Amino acid sequence: MKQIVVIKESITTISTSKNYLIIKKSGCSDNIIAYRYIEKLYVNKLINISIRECLKLAALFEIYFIDQYGNILGRIDLNEKI
Repeated sequence: MKQIVVIKESITTISTSKNYLIIKKSGCSDNIIAYRYIEKLYVNKLINISIRECLKLAALFEIYFIDQYGNILGRIDLNEKI
């Protein structure tokens, strides 16, 4: 079953591997989620993520940028059907 992943805290770091999304927060253990289990990713606009990683993830699922209150500011979806 696919999940919606929400990352609201701006001190979080996102990194990617071949098959996994790694979410790091200082003082906590890393959270590792396989791409096949992610339906949508909601990310705080202040999180430092490279364009390369963002486009890599957008090819797999929709990415939404949110503010600290959870309001949607933008969306990246490379799988849109015309």
